[in-house]
Amino acid sequence: TTLCQNAQILLDVSASGALCNWQDGSTASQYTVTQSGSYWVTMSSGPCTASDTVHVNYIVLQQPDLGSDTTLCQGATLNLNATQPNVSYLWNDGSNTPGYTVTSPGTYWVQVSQNPCSLSDTVAIDYVIIPPLNLGEDSLLCAGQSLVLNATTPGAIYLWNDNSNGATITITQPGMYAVQVSVGPCARSDSVSVNFMQQPIVTTSPDVTINIGQSTQLS
Repeated sequence: TTLCQNAQILLDVSASGALCNWQDGSTASQYTVTQSGSYWVTMSSGPCTASDTVHVNYIVLQQPDLGSDTTLCQGATLNLNATQPNVSYLWNDGSNTPGYTVTSPGTYWVQVSQNPCSLSDTVAIDYVIIPPLNLGEDSLLCAGQSLVLNATTPGAIYLWNDNSNGATITITQPGMYAVQVSVGPCARSDSVSVNFMQQPIVTTSPDVTINIGQSTQLS
């Protein structure tokens, strides 16, 4: 017979008045098998004897390990591997390869089998989806104006290049402004250049008085 690891089989040769002698010298009428090998018993009653032998084989499977439950970032993949020798595979979607590539959230399980034994493992995969981040186009403002950059994302933490951590930032000086938005292990970033132009200074000609019919040039 073939057994799965950690299983036991009880050999029982009870017979009234008979004496038992097992391969290891024990004499009980029952024998518990816990490892592979050949097991025999000789029974005697008076001048008569009888014997029998059984071969017991154990199948030892490795426990498949798909890893811990995991959170991935949008667009990432994860390769699950259950490879071990001389087994067949069954994944949650019915596929039967040693490995499996995860591309979407869900609960994934694999069963490895060697008849009549099987072991399985399960892992939950979640995905974090961060909406697109867009601070807008590079901007040119007039001196004295301001610009509010908005990176608001549900459940996020923020880090701007000036080390501020609000969802928005108000720009009053020229420069390159960048933000990293993080949700769990995932992040998006964007940057924008903001420049300022000085207001033009306009000077006109001095006040002038002319006679009717005359002309003068103003600049």
